[in-house]
Amino acid sequence: MKAELFNRLVSKLRSGHDGQVLEAIDEIGRDGSPQILPELALLLTRSRNREVIAAARTIFFDLKNPASVEVFKSIIDDTADKDAKQILVAACWENGLNFSVHLPFFVDLVLDEDYLISIEAFTVIENMPGPFVNEDVQQCLDTVYNWLDGPGSENDGIVNTLLEVLKGFANSGMHNNYIYN
Repeated sequence: MKAELFNRLVSKLRSGHDGQVLEAIDEIGRDGSPQILPELALLLTRSRNREVIAAARTIFFDLKNPASVEVFKSIIDDTADKDAKQILVAACWENGLNFSVHLPFFVDLVLDEDYLISIEAFTVIENMPGPFVNEDVQQCLDTVYNWLDGPGSENDGIVNTLLEVLKGFANSGMHNNYIYN
């Protein structure tokens, strides 16, 4: 995205005028690039206008540019607001981008976040097409087994199902050196 266009869109997104914000979101939907996504994500926590939030959410749910994956992961990592984080994590499975390279990140979300974010992160994992790095799958299995040895939480059911999904990844043809029953 050219600097002039980026700066114009950021100015509209930060304007505080819902009409300008919606115009910018519409333009991002047509011509946007991954570099504008952090600004768009801020609307999920700053705006109180439901139409603005819905429009931003639609952009995230409709992303198709594979270059967005790294930016998206960083945005989720930097988002403290639980409602915004839930929307962003849900967008990861809704938009169909391949987040397989970030398997450990999403496993940590399942284990560490509240129930709603955990469910969304699990759905991302469940829909990951791979390929996976053997060491990542092994690390995730070890992390989940250690978590299950702990005190437990409201996420126990999801984590047990996650364990089965990870075993499936480990036992797939891509991971011959790790067999789990």
